Amino acid sequence: MISLDGFRGNPILSINPRAKRIIFRFDRAQGRTVIVIPSKQYVGKVAQHKDTFNQWVDSLILKERITFSNGLIFPFKGAPHTLMVSPLDIHLKRPKVELFNAIIRVHGHHDDIRRHMKKFLRDEALIVAKILSEKYAKALDVPLTHITIKDMSSMWGRCLRQKELCYNWRLILAPSPIFEYVAAHEVSHCIHPNHSAAFWKTVAILCPHFKENRAWLKNNSTMLMQYSL
Repeated sequence: MISLDGFRGNPILSINPRAKRIIFRFDRAQGRTVIVIPSKQYVGKVAQHKDTFNQWVDSLILKERITFSNGLIFPFKGAPHTLMVSPLDIHLKRPKVELFNAIIRVHGHHDDIRRHMKKFLRDEALIVAKILSEKYAKALDVPLTHITIKDMSSMWGRCLRQKELCYNWRLILAPSPIFEYVAAHEVSHCIHPNHSAAFWKTVAILCPHFKENRAWLKNNSTMLMQYSL
């Protein structure tokens, strides 16, 4: 079976006899990228197109960017939420963002949506990141120096040598177990700066269902990366 390791977005391999060459497409219904080959004889040639495919995925994400605007339905902690914008109440001294059931309401001007949502989502991501990171760090008895939220285009988290952890703000869009997996992954790097068997054993101790969560993230990474602040 062909390995698609290194191909961004965990693409699906599909055979279509009508195709005359290897082509790439985005299946909107599944939210997945697809590599189409004319026949099984082309399977061995797919690896040669990895760099071209990854560049195509990068351009696709840029082209399909989803920005936050009034009425947008988007995932927040894995559940669909609707973004609503209301005029600034005269009793409010400054714009604010409220979360109520499945609605995230921004009180302010439409031109300020991006700025307010950026702060709201990053703040929410930081709260979760700190809770999970400190919980796992305590379990492994490792000290953490700093936890930050960043806008990363191809990574979900990083563990620096000084035990500083960085997380992609888009994790707050995913179901909670996905953030748990990434946090367990990065905290485990504080002990194992590699992806050895010992590393994955540590991840499994912190997050027993990490394989399912890792698979979900691979399958939905392209969709999450489309959101832009």
